[in-house]
Amino acid sequence: MNNLNAWANSPYMIGWESFFPKLETLAKTNATSFPPYNVRKVDDDNFIIELAVAGYNKSNLTITEEDCCLTVVGELPETNDEYLHKGIAGRKFTRTFSLAEHMLTDGLHLVDGMLLIKIKREIPEEKKPKILEIQEPLSNGRKTFDDELKKISRKNRL
Repeated sequence: MNNLNAWANSPYMIGWESFFPKLETLAKTNATSFPPYNVRKVDDDNFIIELAVAGYNKSNLTITEEDCCLTVVGELPETNDEYLHKGIAGRKFTRTFSLAEHMLTDGLHLVDGMLLIKIKREIPEEKKPKILEIQEPLSNGRKTFDDELKKISRKNRL
């Protein structure tokens, strides 16, 4: 059993069991440092991933978003060119980013060898905090706390 599975079995991590296999997958897929990238925070709800992809164009890049994972795959076509020195990397790569809940890709731009991926947090209205109001007593004339508790417990038994 690895350390991640130990966390998955913790009583404090209820409902997180599907998170840990994703974390393990991310650790394996991002073992390489190519291509280099930055994650820039614009504000609390907006981010930009800057990926250095010099030499790649739109047709060489595939970007997918699925199950809170953003994946960028790049592949240059093979050439038969002869080089005296080849120091510019042009290899196939896969870079995966884990997105938190409610984080969505909001735009992609390829500018001067940089792939810019705009990410924003979009919380649905039903998930936003609500202010709850205290209601009036449940019954006519019963205004004591004990009476209200009895009435509620009777309703719950039914």
